[in-house]
Amino acid sequence: MKGLLPKIPAFEWSIEQIDESLKAQMQESGSWKPGVPISFDELRLIHVSFWGFDAKPHTGRLVVNSRLGRGTLHRLPRALRGALPPSGA
Repeated sequence: MKGLLPKIPAFEWSIEQIDESLKAQMQESGSWKPGVPISFDELRLIHVSFWGFDAKPHTGRLVVNSRLGRGTLHRLPRALRGALPPSGA
């Protein structure tokens, strides 16, 4: 039975401060506006791996409150373990 299932890549992540480029994008898109009760200094950008509905691994980005950053990352692998099987599986 070995080799019948695809190799599952390890859950990967990184966390970083919001850079000037992303600040500009967030302001232009309206996802952050002056008067929002959290400053850019309090936000973090998370890059995270996940399984898509196409049954392939992908990498995505999340912007979170810095107080939630690492705690969110530690919960994600457990949440992703219960991912839905591909349509028709």
